[in-house]
Amino acid sequence: MSLSIERVEEAVIPDGMQQLKISDGGGLYLLVKLSGKYWKLAYRFGGKQKSLSLGVYPAVSLEDAREKRHQAKVLLAKGEDPCQVKKMEKYRNRLALDSDSNKVDEIHHNEHPEHDKPVDIMAVLAQITTEDRRLRTLQLLAGSAAYVCNEIVMQSALALFGHQVTSEALRTDLTWLCEQQLLLIDKSPVWVTKLTKQGVEAVNSRIWIDGLQRPEVLT
Repeated sequence: MSLSIERVEEAVIPDGMQQLKISDGGGLYLLVKLSGKYWKLAYRFGGKQKSLSLGVYPAVSLEDAREKRHQAKVLLAKGEDPCQVKKMEKYRNRLALDSDSNKVDEIHHNEHPEHDKPVDIMAVLAQITTEDRRLRTLQLLAGSAAYVCNEIVMQSALALFGHQVTSEALRTDLTWLCEQQLLLIDKSPVWVTKLTKQGVEAVNSRIWIDGLQRPEVLT
């Protein structure tokens, strides 16, 4: 049964449950968590079950989510993985944002072609994924009560954005963010993090730090 706007707006987590999943059909569903409502698309590619994050409600409306589902289905019909296409779009957006700062490098390479090296696309995608995950981490803290969140809740929440991260990798990200003075860490058996004033500035695009995805790139 398809969702209605009213059903989406009124959706709440039943007592005793951690989350609620409501299907709209065609793999599209609304995942209701304590931290918000998230659009997700379940699909299979290459014999594997996968999940694509389509955005957060109400920033992404029901109509928008259905259009994104349609776009993903078109890609699948062409034999393309929507998750990989999304990563490539972020890569192209990153290049567009950095184009002005790269002009000097381009001139240098034109004058010294012997210094040119082939671009390692997989390495670029890995870096984009890391930078995206770091920003998502800050955004999750910004949406938490008192800007505080523990690593267990954070690990689960990051999965909603397509980041299936190990505890070790998450702690590596948190340590890097702490070194940039974007958050504080209480290294108890379970790490507890708190967003700093500088972290809030980064989330709100008032400052930008190399190694952190620019908020305006995210969709």
